[in-house]
Amino acid sequence: MISHSHKFLFIQIPKTATSSIHSFLAPHMAPHMVYDYNQISRHAKYSAAARYYPESKNYFKFSFVRNPWDRLLSFYLFKKTDRARIKIRDDLSLKDFILAGKGETGFNQKSYVDGFDEHCLIGRFENLQGDFDKICDMLGIPKNKLPLKNATDHNHYTEYYDDETREIVAEKYARDIEYFGYKYGE
Repeated sequence: MISHSHKFLFIQIPKTATSSIHSFLAPHMAPHMVYDYNQISRHAKYSAAARYYPESKNYFKFSFVRNPWDRLLSFYLFKKTDRARIKIRDDLSLKDFILAGKGETGFNQKSYVDGFDEHCLIGRFENLQGDFDKICDMLGIPKNKLPLKNATDHNHYTEYYDDETREIVAEKYARDIEYFGYKYGE
């Protein structure tokens, strides 16, 4: 999501409250927002957005990150719902989903740390409302409680992983885990 009039770029990482943030910001930013998903993916990394929108180099950029084990579980559970554009089989276990995604064409395995710069605020899903309030201050819009959109209901993510799947996720998202200081179980 980009707003040229408000000079910001929201880098949307799947399953980090992007739908909630998008639905909150849309009424405040209309009609001066750009949704050009034919040219760039809704969940593109900053480097791709910067190539398509070079003027955004000096814009305020923000994004949210989430513990990779929790984010992948949420992604998996969402893909089993009727709300998902591409649904997975109801009988597919998390372990089978992760094992099937071990290869290069597997589940979303992008590292999102590439391309962030000094003009970027990176909020944490684990502190969603507090970090979003800071973004509202930066954008000059009133703070309010974020609506819940596309949320998945589940127990703590550690109840779903075994040693093998925990390690596969740790390997796939090693850069994000190191960069953002995530630890399994926290």
